[in-house]
Amino acid sequence: EGRPVPTSAWQSRKARDLLRILTAQRGRPISREQLAELLWPGEAPDRVGHRLSVQLSILRGVLDPHRRAPQDRYVVAERASVALDTTYVELDVELFRAEATYGLRRFETGTGQDGADVLDLAERRYLGDFLADEPYDDWAVPVRDEARRLYLRVVRALAVLARRRGDLEQASSRLRRALEVDPYDEQTHRELVAVLVAAGRHGEAEEAQRRYQRAMALLGLPAQPQNLPARPGTVP
Repeated sequence: EGRPVPTSAWQSRKARDLLRILTAQRGRPISREQLAELLWPGEAPDRVGHRLSVQLSILRGVLDPHRRAPQDRYVVAERASVALDTTYVELDVELFRAEATYGLRRFETGTGQDGADVLDLAERRYLGDFLADEPYDDWAVPVRDEARRLYLRVVRALAVLARRRGDLEQASSRLRRALEVDPYDEQTHRELVAVLVAAGRHGEAEEAQRRYQRAMALLGLPAQPQNLPARPGTVP
């Protein structure tokens, strides 16, 4: 109902983990056996069936504390599987995905002012990696990686649009943001150097080139040569 859920509302860490796992499924059902293994790894399924039912009840109580909706309004529990009903549960990762995909389609087809308005919405919606506080949980990795790749495409597209407008400051800012998310992206490194050269910021371009070379060296890859203009007072 538009209000954050306080930590005190959760009776169990497992119920929060259950919500996280269901969120990573983005509305797709997951089997009860898989949930049991993720929540209580190594334990026999017949021993954790009742525990899962308890956690489902807690989760439903958190999502609908006044029991105003039918029991399966937000969490649909079938005999063999469980899922969030995204008809009623709004997931920000899905909103980001929809906005980013639509904006990139407009950018790539050159329609609707190249999608800049929608891409801006998507860029602002991305507040960091999906479930960044669960870095080692395999079930969160696919969504996290997909969202990060999509975000990088959004930021690079916004940098291209800024450069087309002649706003080199905005273009360099976007590219630096992309490198904060992925410091080893070669294309972004090269684009940043080119933008800084075009802006006449040769000292920053040289430093950006060095960062690019260091990043590639860490990956064991050669950095592609880029011709930087000689700075005043230097001897070629």
